[in-house]
This record gives sequence, structure tokens and C-alpha cells, in this order.
Amino acid sequence: MLRLHRTAGLLLCLSLAISLCRGQAGRGGISGIVTDKSGAVVPGAAMKLTDVATDVSRTMETSSSGLDSFTALVPGSYALTVTMTGFQEAVNRAVPVEVDRVSTVNFVLNPGNLVQSVDVTGSSGTLAQYQRFDGGRDYR
Repeated sequence: MLRLHRTAGLLLCLSLAISLCRGQAGRGGISGIVTDKSGAVVPGAAMKLTDVATDVSRTMETSSSGLDSFTALVPGSYALTVTMTGFQEAVNRAVPVEVDRVSTVNFVLNPGNLVQSVDVTGSSGTLAQYQRFDGGRDYR
């Protein structure tokens, strides 16, 4: 009798585990690696995944080894955007997700444009300068 209860309990646990696994059936995923032009991994890059059909987004950051992974995705088409300070934004607007498959999407980031700004907080002397032209006449 005790053996029958153990067997029934084991079968119940097994069937529950199988039903939980089926909850993930019909899903797919996306994974890849983010590197720079030299091939070095880019940890901490911001990843934004958007379902094209619903416009619903998920975000994450790449791992210390530059890896990214989005799991349990509804099959469809997704847009994936990568941003990182010092690099140009990279976008793939046509990432397919299929049932029980993981799509591999790797990114190589290009260096971004450096922006410099100068704040002027005071002035000293004349700000306007005049040039002589047209026969030496001074137009002030």
C-alpha cells in the first residue's frame, strides 16, 4: 500500500513537471554576442527587443562576456536595438523567432562620434572683430 502511494505521488509530480514544461512549448528565443570592430566583447550594452506586431518591448544588458539572451518569446518578427556609450546604435529590424528555436543575432558595434562642447561663462575684451576689405574701407 505504501509503495502504491509513493508510485502515485511520483507519477503526480512527473505529470505536473511535464505540464509546466508544456507551458513553455511553442516559444522561441534570441541569443548572440556583442563585440566592437576589433572583436573585443562589449559588456553592459543596452539591448531592446520589440515585438513588431504588438510593439511590446523587453530590455536587458549584455553580460560581462558580451552575451545576450531573450527566452520564452512568442513566435513572430522582432526588432533588436543595441546601444552603448561611445558606439553608434545598431539595429536589426527583422529578427525571426520560430517555435522551439533560438535565433542567433550577433552585433559588431562601430565607434560613435565624439561630441565636444565648450561652455563660455564669462567674457573678456571685444567679442566682435572687423575685417578690412574692398579697398581698405572699414565697415563698422
